[in-house]
Amino acid sequence: MAAKTTVVAFIAAIAGLLGGCAEALPGTARNLGPGNYDETFLIAKDTMAQFYSIQNANFETGVISARPKTMAPEPDSLLSTAPVRQISSMQIRRENDELIAYLSVAIQQEQSTIHRQITETAENYDGVPNKSPADRDGATTDAQNKTWVTQRYDRKMEAQILAVLQKALNSKP
Repeated sequence: MAAKTTVVAFIAAIAGLLGGCAEALPGTARNLGPGNYDETFLIAKDTMAQFYSIQNANFETGVISARPKTMAPEPDSLLSTAPVRQISSMQIRRENDELIAYLSVAIQQEQSTIHRQITETAENYDGVPNKSPADRDGATTDAQNKTWVTQRYDRKMEAQILAVLQKALNSKP
C-alpha cells in the first residue's frame, strides 16, 4: 500500500512540474539589461519602424506588430509560385529587473485547399465519397480555402534588428 502511495505521489509531482513548463516563444530573445521600460519601448518601436510598417504598438502589453511584408518566393521551394510574406512581432518585457526583447520574424507561404483537406477526412466514416467536387467547394470562397503557413523563422533578420535596437539603446543620451 505504501509503494502505491509513493508511486502516485511521484507521478503527481512529475505532472505538476510538467504542467508548469511553458512552450518557448518562437524567435530570438535578447537581454537588454536594466533600463527604463518607457524609453526602451519607444526605441524598440522606432527600430521596428526602420524595417517594417508598424501595424500596432501596445504599450501595456509591450507588443509591437508589423504589417505583413511581401517577399519574393524562394526558388528551391516546391510551392515557389505561392505568395510569401514576413510577419514580424517584438515584445518588450521586464523580467527580474531586466528588460528582455523577444523578436519573431516568421516567413510564411500561402497555401490552399485547406477546407477540402479538413472536410474530406472528417465527413466520411466509411471511406465512400458521398459529396461531389461541387458540394465540397460550392459553399466556400477562395479566401476560405487559403491560409498562411509558417515555413521558418528568419534568425538573421532577427539578429540584425536586435543589434540595431541594442546599438540605439547604448547610444541614447
